[in-house]
Amino acid sequence: MTGRLNAADLIPAGDLRTLSLWAAPACALLEDEFEQVAEARSLQGEWELLVDVAGDVTPPIGFDFRPDHTLVTIGPPAEDGGAYFVGLGYWLSFPDGSFIFGVNHPGLQDGQGASPGAIFALHRGRVDGDALTSRAFAVVDEGVARPFLGPIPVRTTGTRILPPPQ
Repeated sequence: MTGRLNAADLIPAGDLRTLSLWAAPACALLEDEFEQVAEARSLQGEWELLVDVAGDVTPPIGFDFRPDHTLVTIGPPAEDGGAYFVGLGYWLSFPDGSFIFGVNHPGLQDGQGASPGAIFALHRGRVDGDALTSRAFAVVDEGVARPFLGPIPVRTTGTRILPPPQ
């Protein structure tokens, strides 16, 4: 995940618009919480996460929590060797080691947690050194004039791969 991706090329504008509807209120409500966070308690950097979606655990997924509070996640390798999915989101860390992040990615095909539409998840968790855990709820957007599926329970555990750049 050391290369940088252009967010506009990865996820359609409608998905980004929907994600911003989740992230903007969280930022507005929590703006008084922005303080300097010690590196050992911050999400910033690259992580490898195992995601448990309603009892099905994914292969390791890379997450890059960037200094500008955006995140990019690249799913496990697909059969063609490329990424199974690419997701985008926003994150916040707090001085006590807690964090929140929202992420969305396109629907998945059979074999890796198939879903009929774009997935949106809002996580809340804690960083402890080079490990993290979170709980989340996800919803699936099945498209125009169709109901959202969910909420679907999600749990994650992760290990820091690369610390934030100094």
